[in-house]
Amino acid sequence: MKNLSYLCCMEIDKYIHHIKSHDTYGNGILIGNYFFTAAHVIEKAVKSYVTIEDKTQELTKDTALVLKTNEERRWDGYDLAIYRFDDIIPSPLTLYDKLPTNDIIINCGFYNRKSSIMNKSNVFSSPIEEEYVFTFLNGKAIHIYGNFIECKLNGKVRTGNSGCPIIYGTSVVGILYGDKDEKDSSETALFLSSKAIIRLLDELSIPFNRIYSNSF
Repeated sequence: MKNLSYLCCMEIDKYIHHIKSHDTYGNGILIGNYFFTAAHVIEKAVKSYVTIEDKTQELTKDTALVLKTNEERRWDGYDLAIYRFDDIIPSPLTLYDKLPTNDIIINCGFYNRKSSIMNKSNVFSSPIEEEYVFTFLNGKAIHIYGNFIECKLNGKVRTGNSGCPIIYGTSVVGILYGDKDEKDSSETALFLSSKAIIRLLDELSIPFNRIYSNSF
């Protein structure tokens, strides 16, 4: 599969990072020097942070360059948080400024897997270890709801996947908002489109140089 081979060659997991906090977790994608995630991940988290190139970057509401939520699922709204990190090597990824068609897209990111062991009484103890597992899901865009793209995936999105990107080629097409039907896991998910993100950046006069892509 052509798109997946592009991703593997780029080692895309270098640019997708899991967000940790005291009570929740999510994902984010590095595009240039900017880190994109879903705003509700930041809104719900306590002392969230991300580690990039062994540097810990705190993610707060006050330090966000952009923080817009979409609590009422208004299709013309947003669910987006953006941070700028100038002390890291920028990623080569770009935002794609067109909506996806029927082409195969890739949703990828980390989910949190907790492991338990059995004690001497053959009873599972509390989780003792957390592991962040990187996964790929193929899919297609099946509907557009204003700023959001509905995608049918060949696997289920999981709790903690919020903020994962959908990618086509070397460009980001959208940022995961969540399951369309508000379930813990589903094969149908909503993504805030990169086209809507670019329009918002233009409205806010934020100079995101060299991260737009008109073609692949």
